[in-house]
Amino acid sequence: MKIAIVGQTDRADAWEKHIRAYRTVEEVIITSRLRYVGDADACVLLDDSEDRLEQVLKTVKLGYPTYLVSRLSDDTEVLRKIHSASQESGVPVQFSHWPTLAASTHWMRQQIQRPEWFTASKQLISAAYTENTEQFRFHWMDEVALISKWMDSSVQRVSAQAARVQGNMTGVTMLLHFEHGGTAFISLSLVSSSPGHFRSAGDSNIQLECDVSNQQVRSIGFSEGSHLTVRKQSFDATGTAELSVGRFLKSVQNRKPVSYSAFDALRTARIVEMIDRQLAI
Repeated sequence: MKIAIVGQTDRADAWEKHIRAYRTVEEVIITSRLRYVGDADACVLLDDSEDRLEQVLKTVKLGYPTYLVSRLSDDTEVLRKIHSASQESGVPVQFSHWPTLAASTHWMRQQIQRPEWFTASKQLISAAYTENTEQFRFHWMDEVALISKWMDSSVQRVSAQAARVQGNMTGVTMLLHFEHGGTAFISLSLVSSSPGHFRSAGDSNIQLECDVSNQQVRSIGFSEGSHLTVRKQSFDATGTAELSVGRFLKSVQNRKPVSYSAFDALRTARIVEMIDRQLAI
């Protein structure tokens, strides 16, 4: 395969190493301009600009399977256009949603296909309040995107509330009810004394608990005789980028669904719209 990397040279160099690790890749092109991509079989777009979704729409219309490495966007209108163009042309688009692509999450999703319940708790320290406030929305968007993908169901109802002190936001809580009956509770704080990030999910057979910071997962179940069984798994987060490229290339080559698609991104953006209306952000 011939893969084009479109983006700044310093970032492209790192991604070239990830891409060249796969035997199916015969050639890698690095360019800062889409018009120089040529006859590539797929495109890795490194773009954090405001018009990154417009760039993705261009690559899809040009027929390039595309992997956008950037933060998720909540622009439902452009995401809808990307999804429609991708569906009509059969050109896949993958987004780099790291919580979904992480090895720990991949393993958890293998254990529980669709959770009956999910909780996420993230504490950001008060010492970095100003910096964290600017990024706060992306933190809870990531959790919403993860559970939306995992539940694989439309949201029936959302309850969201922001905590504020003297007009300043200090945290947020939200409860999502999915059409298949599952629920998700997400809580984030901007004023914690120490950082922490935990996720839990379960169904009638197993409960999983993930310490996201160190990528350790506990699986909790009961063996015959109602004996409590707890097992621990550790995962390496350093290989997530390379693994994500591998999954993308495999999807393109075998014409299989990508790990986090335009449909997934659009569904998340629509849920975010519902939450925004309640938080009055």
